[in-house]
Amino acid sequence: MSDRPLVMVVDDDRINTVITSELLEDFGIESMPASSAEEALELVKLLLEKKLDGGRLKVILMDHIMPGMSGVEATERIRKLCDIPVYGMSGGFTDQIRDEFIKAGAAELITKPINPSVMYKIACETLPEGSFTVPLELIDFKHDAAQEQDTKESLLKACLKGVQGLNYDRGLKHALGQETSYLRNLKTAAEEMEEYCAILEEYVHNSDTVKLKIAVHSLKTVFSIIGIKFMYHESEVVESAADKMIEESLGSTPNILFYEHVNSYKNNVRQIAGDIKRAIDEYDRITESGNDAKDYVTAQEPLDAREMAQVISYTLTALERFEYDYICEGLEILRRAHTGDARIRVEKAIEAVERFDYDTAKEIVNELSVLVQ
Repeated sequence: MSDRPLVMVVDDDRINTVITSELLEDFGIESMPASSAEEALELVKLLLEKKLDGGRLKVILMDHIMPGMSGVEATERIRKLCDIPVYGMSGGFTDQIRDEFIKAGAAELITKPINPSVMYKIACETLPEGSFTVPLELIDFKHDAAQEQDTKESLLKACLKGVQGLNYDRGLKHALGQETSYLRNLKTAAEEMEEYCAILEEYVHNSDTVKLKIAVHSLKTVFSIIGIKFMYHESEVVESAADKMIEESLGSTPNILFYEHVNSYKNNVRQIAGDIKRAIDEYDRITESGNDAKDYVTAQEPLDAREMAQVISYTLTALERFEYDYICEGLEILRRAHTGDARIRVEKAIEAVERFDYDTAKEIVNELSVLVQ
């Protein structure tokens, strides 16, 4: 039986649960997930009845908005049962939410995703000295230039350039600078976006504004975690509008303008989910093909601007004449001269030529010519 301290993570959002659990693991703390307030309450009762190993449960991290019972209500009920510290979590910190949690007995309200320094403060306040470790990322959390040049990291960054509004460095920071964790976050995020899109789609038919608000609130956290700021703010706008409709008892009243807003928001979510999946597929294809990731960081045979323009012109002429060998020769020179996203684009042009799709290849080479000008 483990003697590590145990923290319960109560959140219906799968990606936030995974990220919080990984953060706790970095501190040497074990996590116990609960996907709803009701489940958390039942687990606490079992722990108190000694049916589970309750002696190690030191802290409960409680999400604010969840289907069914709210985090505030669950906090109040748990605090009546025991004195285990409860920290409220919210994707959007406001004084009103904080006051509700504090009144219910919470120790404090924290913003999610949880900053490592905030988790360190909670650990110091609630856990016995020596029962947890301080992650190296917290001691030196700077994403320095040497780290930025990591080859696979640079390749992932290049593959993600087509995802609208995605800030790679911000998303990587939420993953404590660990590329593997960030990649996992992105995969989970894309899956969750598609699941929540189904709820957004249903809204047009069932007008369930409460369910819509919960979905958008979860998406807001997802976009914050992976580093897409404009969609985080767009989620705030939709969530605020849903709040207003609920407060004014309009939750089940059709609102054409709001429907249109939700539909536009849903289309953006779906587009981003698709872009992320395509980027990850491209990343997996390259890494699994056995290609050296360093190839994408440094040009193998760099060209100056004049030479680059000449090779592009040569390749476009060959494409116009359907001269397969000359096309392949030109594209190979371009591939070896480029790095990152441009290298990936040239490889796509090579694949297009191999299936005799000259139009796609020509389009890609024309894009490169614009960059050279």
